[in-house]
Amino acid sequence: MKRNLPAILSLIALIFVILFLTLHPVLKQPNSFLFSDGNESINNYFNISWFIKHDKGFIFNGDNYPYGNHVQNTNNQPLLYNTCRLTDKISPISDFGVAIFNLSLLLSLLLAAPFIFLILRHYKLPIWYSIVISLIVIFLSPQLAYISQSPTMAYIAFIPMFWYLLIRYQKSDKSWLWGSLLILSGFIGGFTNKYYVGFYSSFLFTMIISELIIQWGNLKQYYRKLLILFGVALIPITVIAIINHFTTQSNTYDNNSWSFLTHHASPFSIFMPNAPELRNLIQNLINLNYSFEGRAYVGLPATLLALSMIFAFFHNLVTKKKNISLYIDNEMNGFLLAAFLVLLFSMCFPFKIIGWPVKIQLKFLLDWLPQIGRISYPGRFSWIFYYVFTIYTAIFFYNLYIKMKAKGFVKFPVLFLSFVIMFWTIDAAINAKKSFPKQLITNSIFNKPNENEKELIQQYQLDTSYFQAIFAMPFSYATSNNSVSDTTSIHLLKQAMKWSYNTGIPLVQSAETQTPTEQKLSSIQLLSESSIKKSRLDDMNDKPLLIMYLKNKLNQSEEQLLKHAKHLFIYNNTNFALLDVNTLKESHKNWLDYSEQTISILKGNDSIKADVALRRIMYLSFDTESSKNTFAGKGALYEKKKTATIFDENLSELGIQGNYNLSFWVQTTSKRQTTYKIQLVEQHTNNEQSDTIQLNTLQAYNYYNLWQQVQHNIHIKPNYKYRLDVMGQHICIDEVLLKPQKSNVWIKKDDDTELFNNFIR
Repeated sequence: MKRNLPAILSLIALIFVILFLTLHPVLKQPNSFLFSDGNESINNYFNISWFIKHDKGFIFNGDNYPYGNHVQNTNNQPLLYNTCRLTDKISPISDFGVAIFNLSLLLSLLLAAPFIFLILRHYKLPIWYSIVISLIVIFLSPQLAYISQSPTMAYIAFIPMFWYLLIRYQKSDKSWLWGSLLILSGFIGGFTNKYYVGFYSSFLFTMIISELIIQWGNLKQYYRKLLILFGVALIPITVIAIINHFTTQSNTYDNNSWSFLTHHASPFSIFMPNAPELRNLIQNLINLNYSFEGRAYVGLPATLLALSMIFAFFHNLVTKKKNISLYIDNEMNGFLLAAFLVLLFSMCFPFKIIGWPVKIQLKFLLDWLPQIGRISYPGRFSWIFYYVFTIYTAIFFYNLYIKMKAKGFVKFPVLFLSFVIMFWTIDAAINAKKSFPKQLITNSIFNKPNENEKELIQQYQLDTSYFQAIFAMPFSYATSNNSVSDTTSIHLLKQAMKWSYNTGIPLVQSAETQTPTEQKLSSIQLLSESSIKKSRLDDMNDKPLLIMYLKNKLNQSEEQLLKHAKHLFIYNNTNFALLDVNTLKESHKNWLDYSEQTISILKGNDSIKADVALRRIMYLSFDTESSKNTFAGKGALYEKKKTATIFDENLSELGIQGNYNLSFWVQTTSKRQTTYKIQLVEQHTNNEQSDTIQLNTLQAYNYYNLWQQVQHNIHIKPNYKYRLDVMGQHICIDEVLLKPQKSNVWIKKDDDTELFNNFIR
């Protein structure tokens, strides 16, 4: 180690110089710039800035008020955050969350250098070559692109650190020491981002499988060693899972299996250069639309070696002669096999088999392994293969260079290795240029308020002693693995984050994709009609909400909510208002009173009454259908296939025509899908002329438990057939009601549940 120290310091100095030349404004004023103000980046900056200034522990309380979000589900870094909180007690740093985040990302590049360098030196590579390859591996890293995409995934040091400590653990006489350090590294990774502990455990588990394969005929000498390694792999992920289980407030999350089967790696995402010219040349022949999350390009030299390995494998298979050898030693081969197994997982194998003439998806396996299905981006696991295979390639080509020199070649080996380094350096330079932000964003959000803002904060008592939370409109929220993307909503969310950061008032909505399902829906429910009891209010206090809204950008539900609010002021084209939450409670009570009075004068029978003739109403209860989940009554319509037809009728023949209101309830969570495409088809009975109406579910805010009500007003004409189709998977529909507009209908179910105008009383 001591003899490598000067080289390591030189390598770190070189990386620092490159970073300074590229990102010198950040190094000079780290709190003044953001690498990106995209949705996920701005959310990461908000999380760390708000946490250091206002929070502590395992629950992030800056959004999803009043529940907060578990730090492991918000791409947060509890170890870094709580360390900063402790540091703040000694020396105030609470106003420098952006600086801490920026510098920690850049520091990771510097910390990666010693581990990569020492791995290369472990395999007897010379110092000069190890320095060059370390630079290439760092700046070609697929994680580099995440600095401006999803910054918490840009900590490059973790995977090389896991690998180096694993090498030392396997080789050292002090295995207890290196094993302890390896476990500690797993904890540090896991308390930075849950993906890192996933990388840690998957690498070690596949290493055990690799050793079992390689040492199959000699397991008696290795089984104890492998059992200990199994424990080393299991401890961090198990302890972190237990901590998360006992500190989280909810275990109800959307199933991300569709994301798992989408955001994966592919052979092209690993070996295909990202050159536009090459892509344009072959994209008409091959589908190159792989996910960004699966991108882990290993560089041209490594790609050529991979092709050579495939050729050698089939050559040896056909000739039955092992006259082409691409192997280095048993230890490196073990790491390579382990990395290859992780690569298969990153490609969704065996859950999805790609590259076949027919795509095969074994989705049922994810039902058996729900924790696997919750991994949104399996493609990220290909990064393990990236580090192992690039270093394997570097070792292989240098060994080839030595062999050529040993055979008496003088100039060719030097020229060969020079070309390898040159092409690899070009790949790394192109990747770094694309990954580093072309233009830094001035930090105008997470800093101290100016004088005008201070005056407004003081004048309107914008603090937690008076307001309990901020509610921003147009309302936006992140669905399962789909971040807020609307430009207007992102702009407003940034403004809301700014005022939340400066005042300590948390946000009601959350931009986190991993927010528990029932909490996500209860935040949307605040915009529902008065006929829906707002369940979130039961967990909130009586302090008012601070409403931030953009005028002329609101939908009907948001404008209706704003009628209950008191306007305060306008700042930077954003309106601020005060909403007394008791008005929402009162409006629901008024609806209950109105429904009680109205029901008493309705006419009909013991199960259905209305203020119009019952023949003018179409009601589908689906109580005779079999379904595990129902909105009301004993049954619901459940279809596993892609399309469910709810009704297909000539409604005028049933005595139904004129202006009508259609409403029904859709289950919002299922095994694999949480959103549906719903359309109403209107077709003349005498010809093929038809009109298709897409029903808007994005702005349907009536939620009850895990069910969403869809409504649509329609003018029903004679001589027309009407068909209602729902497209998706695992479709569950209940309580379809078609009634004249402004009419009132009461329904009583067999389980004594009462519906008034298709809302549960």
